Amino acid sequence: MLLLTGAKVDAELDGTTDHDDVIHRHASKGVKMPIRCHDKHSLKVPLRSYSFICKLMTVTQSLARRSRVATAGPLRSGVTAVETALIMPLFLLLCFGIIEVSILHLAASNIEGQVAVAARQIRTGNIQKSGGGLGEFNQLLCGEVTFIDCADLIVDVRNFPSFGVVVFDEYFDDEGNPTDNEFNPGGAGDTVLVRVAYRWKILTPFLTAYLGDGGGDTKLLHAAAVFRTEPYDGQD
Repeated sequence: MLLLTGAKVDAELDGTTDHDDVIHRHASKGVKMPIRCHDKHSLKVPLRSYSFICKLMTVTQSLARRSRVATAGPLRSGVTAVETALIMPLFLLLCFGIIEVSILHLAASNIEGQVAVAARQIRTGNIQKSGGGLGEFNQLLCGEVTFIDCADLIVDVRNFPSFGVVVFDEYFDDEGNPTDNEFNPGGAGDTVLVRVAYRWKILTPFLTAYLGDGGGDTKLLHAAAVFRTEPYDGQD
């Protein structure tokens, strides 16, 4: 394929007003014209500026090709390292948040299940008859609990004359300390309220704004059961 020098292109384009004739003549001879320089109508410029713009476009395309070749080599690895340094902290933070939220919900579900198991022993009168009290109840409660410290569990068991007078008091006072919690399962036929709470410490920073109680770094996990105890002492 023949190559047409820039000077010859300029001479022929400047010497005629019919640029299409020049383009078609050289195209028929197999001459390779600069990319997009053959389309003078797309440039929308005066004819005398046509050859200059062709030169400028050719130089620009050459520099662009050299830039692509340069960045495709060893320098490309540096770009990847920078991108990784920018994305990785956010990606890891998101992963830690997902993991912590999953564990938090697992712990909450675990507490609910163990409250149901331990409250069953009060409902059937096993704990009242054995005399084990709070210690036995805590052993039942913590038997299958995971991801939490049983020593920090807040247990509140109270009995009432009927369901209509059951009261759910606050777990903590104004200073955030556990208050007015007791263990009084009552007797046969009593209405009993069993409540268990646990303060979960949030470790992932951005989750405190969405899950933290009162904007703090803890989330209260709690479960409750209300029931009437069975006539385990033989009374109807």
